[in-house]
Amino acid sequence: VNVLKSVPSLLHFHLSGNGLRDNGIQLLSPCIAQLQTLDLRYNDITSIGLGHLGEALESKNTLHILHLEGNMVKDDGISTLTSSLLSSPYNYIKELYLGSNQIEAGGAQSLSKLISANKSLQKLHLEGNNIGPNGAEALATVLEEMEREERVLEKLYVDNNNMGKEVAQRLAKALNSDSTIVESMF
Repeated sequence: VNVLKSVPSLLHFHLSGNGLRDNGIQLLSPCIAQLQTLDLRYNDITSIGLGHLGEALESKNTLHILHLEGNMVKDDGISTLTSSLLSSPYNYIKELYLGSNQIEAGGAQSLSKLISANKSLQKLHLEGNNIGPNGAEALATVLEEMEREERVLEKLYVDNNNMGKEVAQRLAKALNSDSTIVESMF
């Protein structure tokens, strides 16, 4: 926290694997306004920590890339994060990394709302969760309903999510991906 306060020109902060947990996120969150990249992979963060982070994201910030892989945010944390991003006029997230976070269908449904409303999210990484066919269908439906011109999302990584081949193909088609991408999605 002191580093962030003492170096206002710091744009990229990588804290992966530091065991920050929810308390560390609570201390860190008020100081992220100037960052463009925040890497919080593998820090044992739960939905409580995402609540603290969400509060910071609702305030003026310049965050473009957020890494949260390998935490324990689950559906509740994703719901909290997406609510914060949707309510913030300062939502500039372009890349969101959420792999291996125990996210299931409910989290995917929350993320589908974010995809629909967000005008900056280009990459969404969800690999290694368990969104299943219902979560994948929620994502596919929102992508299919959006006109190509209004959709900003270009890359969606959903391998190892127990969704099945049929809905994986539907997702690929919704994103205008070629068939080689389909093979890695289920």
